Amino acid sequence: MGRVDFLLDTGAGETILGEKDAQRIGLTYRNFPRGRTARGVGGTAKTYRIDKEVTLYMLTSTGQYYSATRRYIEVLEETAQQKIMPSLLGLEFLQELNFKLTFDMPVRAIYLEQ
Repeated sequence: MGRVDFLLDTGAGETILGEKDAQRIGLTYRNFPRGRTARGVGGTAKTYRIDKEVTLYMLTSTGQYYSATRRYIEVLEETAQQKIMPSLLGLEFLQELNFKLTFDMPVRAIYLEQ
């Protein structure tokens, strides 16, 4: 168990854990089977599929906690050419908790609302 800062990526279909974050929290992900090939703007990367139940907790700026449980999570393996990839909080997490992003044009701000 450990804390991971995720980048909110509404273009990512699923939440994925970056290799550096997995190492930092002590996951021995290379003992797990290969997952699917992840595809994105930066190209493709291999993943490891951790077939364990994972609960993600989100703490808001107002101190409220939200959580969602996954049957598995994948760790993105970085190649030498890639920069350090952040862990991505995907769209499925937001949908499960009924969150939406709202853009307030007059103040030019984006809000995550439930």
